Amino acid sequence: MTANERYLKGQIYFGNIETVVNEDIEKSSFRQSLTALSKKIKTIEYLKDGILKTDGNIYASSVLLRSLIEHFLIAYYLFIKIKVDNNDSVGQDYYDKYQNSEFFKQETYSLQLEDLKNKSPRSTVDINALKEIYPGLIGFSQSDLQNYHQVASQFFNLKNIGKFLITHQELEPKLKAVHHLLFDLLNRYNLLSSFVHGGPYAERCTFELTEVDYELYQSDKFKEWGEMMTHLAKTYLILSLRNEFQDKYEAHFKEMFQ
Repeated sequence: MTANERYLKGQIYFGNIETVVNEDIEKSSFRQSLTALSKKIKTIEYLKDGILKTDGNIYASSVLLRSLIEHFLIAYYLFIKIKVDNNDSVGQDYYDKYQNSEFFKQETYSLQLEDLKNKSPRSTVDINALKEIYPGLIGFSQSDLQNYHQVASQFFNLKNIGKFLITHQELEPKLKAVHHLLFDLLNRYNLLSSFVHGGPYAERCTFELTEVDYELYQSDKFKEWGEMMTHLAKTYLILSLRNEFQDKYEAHFKEMFQ
């Protein structure tokens, strides 16, 4: 079976069991973690579909692929972290501390912009500045704020995510055949950074495509990577549910992956 055939088979099969999967997520002891993983799968699919619509546009597809890889690595991280912790803490951190950390950072930057607009920049925007706008934060300290940011970093510090995944890559023996792809993904994520940030490497690849670059940036390759990551992310969800629902999801895994 080719990779594309496995992907198509998995798409159809997962579509047929998706309602049951969602019901079991709600019953799960890892509900928040599996909800985060499930929604990450949806966003991975959106990005994969976006790549297919770029019609060979190297720059646009590279930006989308880099984001897709990042989403996939976070999904992979959620999957492994659930196995390592054997509790729902990673999902709780995602929807509590990470969500609030994002909010605090957004509000901090908005205050800094407002200061610049009014030509009265303050030396720092700390928790006290936020309390002036949100009195409900009373009792919330600067160290509390830093703790939220520190916990949240597990979801966006890709270097640390990469190290964590490499360290624990043998934890799921059923996926041993695909663990070697992790290094390729991390390296490609690194190269594609230039496209997201508008760097000269991306410019050269787009306008002065060499034979070596062509091997890396073929649209068919992008399609293959997108389909592979979509399929694997769904497999991670199935394997996570297997921990609680045993035989049912063991059978689903065999249908999707083997």
